[in-house]
Amino acid sequence: MKKTVILFMVCFLLCSLAGCGWSDSPISTTRPLPSYEPSPLITEDPNASDEPEDDERDEPEIVRQEIANMIRDAEDLIKEGLFDDAKMVLRDLRSRDLTDAEKKQVNNLLSKLVTISD
Repeated sequence: MKKTVILFMVCFLLCSLAGCGWSDSPISTTRPLPSYEPSPLITEDPNASDEPEDDERDEPEIVRQEIANMIRDAEDLIKEGLFDDAKMVLRDLRSRDLTDAEKKQVNNLLSKLVTISD
């Protein structure tokens, strides 16, 4: 009886090992990416734009407005409890050329974040 059970177990193990295929290659669960070949009809530089060379976004009024919007957004993010997002906005603001008033606002918001985190 023991020999029969052992023989049955050995056969079962052999069948289960044979069924796995002994394959070590991983199975891909992603779809293949479509191949992209540039069209020979396109001769333009993709980095070129139809806009004039001088960027209007570098004008001081526009830069100040962007900074004011970012400060307002950081305040809103802190009010909503999205502290990590607010930290990222404030980090970006600190990398810019700020006026003294803007630096003071950014430092006040950073101190709020430190107070909240403690």
